[in-house]
Amino acid sequence: MRWAATRCPTSSSPRWTWTRSGTRCAYAETVPPRDAYTLRNHGSVQRDGVPDCWQRGGFGTNAYSWSRTTDARSGSWAQRVNITSSSNGDRKLISQQDFGVCAPPLTAGHRYRVSAWYKANAAPRFKAYYRNAAGGWLWWAQSALLPTRGAYGYAEWTTPPAPSGALGLSVGLALERVGTMTMDDFTLEDLGPNPFAPLEPGAMPAP
Repeated sequence: MRWAATRCPTSSSPRWTWTRSGTRCAYAETVPPRDAYTLRNHGSVQRDGVPDCWQRGGFGTNAYSWSRTTDARSGSWAQRVNITSSSNGDRKLISQQDFGVCAPPLTAGHRYRVSAWYKANAAPRFKAYYRNAAGGWLWWAQSALLPTRGAYGYAEWTTPPAPSGALGLSVGLALERVGTMTMDDFTLEDLGPNPFAPLEPGAMPAP
């Protein structure tokens, strides 16, 4: 049994809106981007080498470097992280953790599908975080390790149901071991409160 969306969530931000296509709700900008990315990395103008509405993050004991690169799947720029030594932790590119200007709203019980194009010589994984009512950002969930790729390849992951009290969403790709990863073209979908299996993905985008 598939969940048939009759109404998509509303957003308190004038910059974003949910729109329905068939049985899915997609999150998109309501105005043309101003040096900005949504969850889609178009390679537009970047602030200090970092796409607007995204942030570089990580934790633990590791040596790393970040760069923006012209080796993009689409547009002019992509993001690249290189880890040269690691005892623990990760380095990741995630959508900005703010109070709604960039972070999309989250609906308790809904599942979300995040996708990206990447290439990496060490296995990365998707990670998701949520904002609580106190304004703090908490780790939520992560995917299994993804395959290494010598050329750009597509990957997607569906989150578990969003927890009660979760108000905002941040997602991205993380590298947890020595290696290099290049990332581009992130997207996000709200799959709704389906208590069964997530909705089947559409056809895989053309490379």
